[in-house]
Amino acid sequence: MSTPLPPIDEWWDLADRASTNASLKPPGDPEWLRLLAVASSAELAFQIDAARKALQEAAPSVPEGEWKRAHRLLELRTDMRAADGPALEPLLKKVVEWVGAIPVDGTSARAWHLAGSLQIRTNAFSDAEDSLHRALVALRGTSPTRASWITDGFGTALLGNGAWEESRMVLERASERKGAAGDGLGAAISLGNLALLELTLGSGPAGHAAARRALDRLPANAPALSRLRLATFSLQSLLQRPPFDAAAIATEAASVESLLAATGADPHPLKGFAAIALARAESTAQRPSRADAWLTVADGHFTMAENRVLLGFWRERLFPGGADLTKVLGEMRWFGEMEALFRKTGAVTEAEILVRLLVAERAAEGGRRDAVHAHLHAASERARGSNNQLLVELVDRAYERLEPEALSELLVERFAGRTSSELTSTAQEEVTMIFADLVGFTERSQHLLPAAVMQTSRSFFELAVPLLAERRVRPVSCMGDGLLAIAQGPGHRERGLSFARRLVRRAGRLSAVRKVLEIPFGLDLRAGVASGPVVMGLLGSHFKREFAAIGLTTNLAARLQSAAKPGEVVASRDTAGALASEGTPEEIQAKGFDAPIPIVRFRESD
Repeated sequence: MSTPLPPIDEWWDLADRASTNASLKPPGDPEWLRLLAVASSAELAFQIDAARKALQEAAPSVPEGEWKRAHRLLELRTDMRAADGPALEPLLKKVVEWVGAIPVDGTSARAWHLAGSLQIRTNAFSDAEDSLHRALVALRGTSPTRASWITDGFGTALLGNGAWEESRMVLERASERKGAAGDGLGAAISLGNLALLELTLGSGPAGHAAARRALDRLPANAPALSRLRLATFSLQSLLQRPPFDAAAIATEAASVESLLAATGADPHPLKGFAAIALARAESTAQRPSRADAWLTVADGHFTMAENRVLLGFWRERLFPGGADLTKVLGEMRWFGEMEALFRKTGAVTEAEILVRLLVAERAAEGGRRDAVHAHLHAASERARGSNNQLLVELVDRAYERLEPEALSELLVERFAGRTSSELTSTAQEEVTMIFADLVGFTERSQHLLPAAVMQTSRSFFELAVPLLAERRVRPVSCMGDGLLAIAQGPGHRERGLSFARRLVRRAGRLSAVRKVLEIPFGLDLRAGVASGPVVMGLLGSHFKREFAAIGLTTNLAARLQSAAKPGEVVASRDTAGALASEGTPEEIQAKGFDAPIPIVRFRESD
């Protein structure tokens, strides 16, 4: 008599939990089901060959239907572990097409999670947020373990999409929930992602604290590579900027070196990152020969083009003049080699931006201002095209150091598409005004500490920044719980309405994440959008000046925002135009307006 198969959602949940708790074993009868469990564990542990072997052996016996879909998902997840560079985009397309054609269940939830992970790796962070939200909806609360992993993905997507305060909150809360559930490895992974966030933003002490907490949470039987990754973050945080604590660096470096030796000789990127950190530690101790030896070790662990670029960056950073960058010919030769690697990576990477900025710095040292400007401009264009706000932030910081006079003009052009002189003159123009505000801000202010209220306000505005730049909408003023913004020039109606709808939708997705993490208040927004004439110019004195847009159109946008429900955008009928069919048309009365106002309501989130 055959053993009845378990419900597939229960099996998936047990397989997820077994990956962090070796004492849990998914059902092993029939044999193909045991092989699926083996493949799931091997895939999560980056054991690609073992996962593929188990899947290949299981394939002939897996029954059609939901179990065949589970088998296919494990194949795709294993492919992701092995993919790099140009292989990621075709794999993502395959995953999205497949998940769109299967029923909504635990398998589709995990498939959308996979799509989100691939989108993060290809810098498609907004798409990743959407896919991860779909994953949470499809999961329907059937697996707290998977839900925690999905929220981790949100934290990473938010990091790339510029919502850094929200990323901190999500990762911190995910770590707490995993720890409370006894998932020490999962808690350590969340804290490791938090450490990476702080490191990327240049917050060395905060990164070090997060990495040390992660190491403390890590179970004794955790994979050696997981411990090495966290120890590397801890060391990197001490190396971020001088003054360096030589004793602390020596202690951390000894730990990383010991862990690196314990992981064996097989090549792995995490070992390469550890070796680079050790090379940096030796460099701060002024032991160049040992630093060079560690770079050679890293060379043996890096096969992907993006990692080869990173290695090239650190080799030149630690050994200035190795490529003779202060001379034009040497710079061109070395940079040409790096550009050849850029083309192989596919997506724009942090390593590419670091190389471009390094060349700009070396050009500044040589007094070649034209070269400085050219390399900064190229880095800026590549960063903006990457959709990765962290890379944009890296370039902006370099502008502050190397061309501070150009940064303000760069920012004006990024958000307004105009010059600063055009913006400072008083003029009347047809524009689209957007008012958006955070729902329940007064109640939140009464129940939360001031620091938490400020964190929420920062989260709100950080959500808007990439959308403002993408839709060329300029912030006019930030009012704690509200944002007034303006879209000018050709297509201002379409761009302004698109910005408002996407902002409200994005905030709604993050409210869903906060709900999963049991954070008391969401991030629900509402917005009003109106088009028409305003008078624009500067108000104030030398002590404080701000741009203002005054007129009936601004007042109307404020009234429409007041008429919107949480998760809604209310637009005037002329602003909505051809998009009115996507919403609900009606007429409303508004304070200060005698006649009924034709509007369209757009429902963007629940």
